[in-house]
Parts: sequence; C-alpha cells; structure tokens
Amino acid sequence: MSSIKELRVQIFSAVRISQHVQKNQGNPTSRIKGIWRVLSNALADFGGVIIPKLDEPTSAIIRIYHQSVFIDLEFCGGSEDEPRSRATPSLLMLTMTKQGGTKEPVKIWKDAEDAALETTLHEITTEIVVLAEIKERDAQTARYAWQIAQLKQEQTNQIECDVQRQEEAETQSAARVSSLLELAKRHEQANTLRCLLAKVDVNYPSGSDLEIQMWRRLVVAEIERLDPLIDKRFLTVPGTYPHSAKAA
Repeated sequence: MSSIKELRVQIFSAVRISQHVQKNQGNPTSRIKGIWRVLSNALADFGGVIIPKLDEPTSAIIRIYHQSVFIDLEFCGGSEDEPRSRATPSLLMLTMTKQGGTKEPVKIWKDAEDAALETTLHEITTEIVVLAEIKERDAQTARYAWQIAQLKQEQTNQIECDVQRQEEAETQSAARVSSLLELAKRHEQANTLRCLLAKVDVNYPSGSDLEIQMWRRLVVAEIERLDPLIDKRFLTVPGTYPHSAKAA
C-alpha cells in the first residue's frame, strides 16, 4: 500500500472512529452497521466493494483487486474460554479469512478492555488490502505458470506434429522410391524380352511357323504388360507428377 493512501485511511478512520464508538457503544446492531460503513468508505479508495451476505448480515465478502476477502463480525464471551453467544453479547470480534467457510482465519481483532474494536479499523483496512494484494499476486503467479505450461505444451505438440509429418514424408518417399524401382525393374524386364524377341526374329525370319507366331504374340503381350513407358503407368506413382491422377 502506498504511504499516501495509508495515511488517508488512518486520517479518515481517526476522525470517524471516536464519534462512532461513543455513539454506538451500547447498540450492537449500530456498531456492526457502522463498521461496515467505515470499511466501505475506506476501501473505496482501492476500488474495494463490500458485498454483504443476505442470510448473514454480520458477514460480508470484500471484492478488491479482483480478489475476495471474507469478513465475519460476531459477539463473543468476555474471555477466550467463554463460549460465544449472541444472546449475551459482550466483546465484538472481527475475523478475516482468505476463503469462505474456512476454519483458519488469517487474522482476528476484537474489543479490548481499554479500546473498542473500531479503534483498529485503519489496521483492519490495511490488512484487508494487503491480503487482497497477496491473493492477486498469487493468482497472477499461478496464471503466469499456467501460461508457461500451456506454451511449453504447445511447443511440445508442435514438435511432435513436425516429427510426425517428417516421418510420414519419409514413409511416403520410401514407398515412392520402391514403386519407381519396381517400374524400372519391369522396364528392364520388358527390354530383355524385346532383345529375346529380336533374336528369335533374326533366327526365324520367315514367320510362317504357327508355333513361333503364337509364342511371339505372348511375348509381345508380356512386354506391353511389363513396360510402364507404353501407357504412361510411371505417372501413376503418387507424388511423382502433379497431374498423375488425370494421366492415369
């Protein structure tokens, strides 16, 4: 808290507290209402808003710095050993907690023998603001840690996607090379058959032998089946030609 704002709180509280205590010391309801009013005016400098609980007028949530501070006011026995009782009010006690319903208060103030609870309202205001600042700082730290974790996760996911794409590209490339080598093998086999066919034609030029004619037709059919250059089958290998689907 800045020293200027803290001084404003202390000056404001000092002016109001003495009048408030003298006027309402014997009226429990007026004391509680007055405390809420003093806290509301003091916390307004920090953008704080008091939201009372409808079912518990002695309890309220203070929203400040996007955080909640929980305040409870109640009357208790004259000593810590005496049970708390609203029927026999004695000492007014204010409890500040981080979370609603928690059994572990951050701090407690109550009437003293020589001073009413109201005389510590400037301290209470300061503690409320400090607690809200701590909660907001913790929340910002948690958000920052979450953002860093998200960023790291996104980077990890991106790396995994890049690795997966690389692996898929390598797999496709290997399959493409395998297909091309198979086509090259078939082309060589077709050329081998062509050489054989040429030698047969040289040795049996007449072409009058029916068996040789039938054999020749079978060899020509195998050449056409094997050679990928005859009907552009080499264009059907995925990734080797942008319009391979149309060519097929």
